[in-house]
Order: sequence, then structure tokens, then C-alpha cells
Amino acid sequence: MFMLGLVVFSLASLLGGLAQSEPWLIAARAFRGWARDRLAGRAVDHHDDVRRRRRAHRALGVWGSVAGAGGAAGVLLGGVLTSGLSWRWVLFVNVPIGVICVLLSPRVLQESRAEVDSRSFDIPGAVTVTAGLALLVYAPG
Repeated sequence: MFMLGLVVFSLASLLGGLAQSEPWLIAARAFRGWARDRLAGRAVDHHDDVRRRRRAHRALGVWGSVAGAGGAAGVLLGGVLTSGLSWRWVLFVNVPIGVICVLLSPRVLQESRAEVDSRSFDIPGAVTVTAGLALLVYAPG
């Protein structure tokens, strides 16, 4: 899923940068959002093995630190790209980074296997969260 997320994120970034209309850009951003979720760090806290639990907590700490620093740097670099080139480069910059990550990931990352055999998608939860966020964004002010 991580590799699929990298490929879709990079492709959606490219398509977003090439967008010729608002619907095209919105669709590309939606695919980027789906792909970003595939890339998000995940750790399970209910391991019986203390060593695995500590490793998961450490991974979440690193993920949070990098995400915080990336968010701060992203705003600054996004402003530089937008004022120096154009808004499209905020999307284009992800493409070479994604390609490099796709090429390096099989060499650096180990394959993981799910501990649970069955999973289900929480459709009511997804609809509720999406509706709530849409109301926050589009509510008259």
C-alpha cells in the first residue's frame, strides 16, 4: 500500500500541476489525499510484546517530528515556489521526490504483514467525518 500510495501521490501531483480547470485540480487533490493516507505512519499500540510497542511509539515520535518540521518548512518553501515560479510548482516538486522514494523503498523498507486477517471499511464513520469537515469548510461565516 505504501508503494501504491507513492505512485498515486506522485501521479496526482503531476496531474494537479498540469490542471487546466478547477474540477481537474480538485480531482487531482482528492487522489493526492487518498494517496497521502496510504503514506501516513501507522502503529498499533496493543502489542503484547513490549519491545514492539516501544518501537511503535518511537516510530510515531519520529513521524510526528518530521511531519511538524515538514509542515513548517512546506509553508515557507511553498511560498518561495509560488512567488518565484508559480503555484503549479508546489505540486510538481512532489514528482521527483516520489520517483526517488519509489526507487529506494524496496531496498530500504522491509515488507510487513497484517496481524489481523480481516478488516472492514467504516463507511458511516467516513461519511460522518467528511460531512463534518465539509460543514466546517463551507459553512457561511
